[in-house]
Amino acid sequence: MKNQALNLSRRTFIKTSALAATAAALPSLSSFSVAPNLAGISVWSYHLRNRRNAEGTAQYPTWPGAYEMAKHCHELGTGGSQILSMGWDKDYAKKMRDFKESTGSWLEGQLRMPKTEADLDWFEKDIIMAKEGGLDIFRSACLSGRRYVNFTTLEEWEAFKKESMKSIRRA
Repeated sequence: MKNQALNLSRRTFIKTSALAATAAALPSLSSFSVAPNLAGISVWSYHLRNRRNAEGTAQYPTWPGAYEMAKHCHELGTGGSQILSMGWDKDYAKKMRDFKESTGSWLEGQLRMPKTEADLDWFEKDIIMAKEGGLDIFRSACLSGRRYVNFTTLEEWEAFKKESMKSIRRA
């Protein structure tokens, strides 16, 4: 037995030492609280499925709105979801707030950027309704698609950047 212990390879020694250190630490790890489930799903995770299957099926449903998407994510066990937060009215906002409070889910809103001054009215309404719905984190994108597909020249890219900065300032 002594002979075998002296002939340990470096790799075996490291593996054994790592396992022993982990085993020794396990009792102290139980004193830490478990972090909440922060993992979520974005509505865009389902984009291709929904585009190919607009009506949905029993196995792969599509959702008529953010509520159904958030409910689906919660049923999967996620901590929350990134949902489309556009075009809500007061009743829908209340429904979303009730869902968030009853499940403890986090909700992140996805908004369209206001491309013109005329867009500011609906953009502001979307923000107000989503905040009433309990959302306090929002995201948006200026570009839909990929820059190497959307732009064939540097000038097109520069024009897009200029207009995007205007949208961001409006928002």
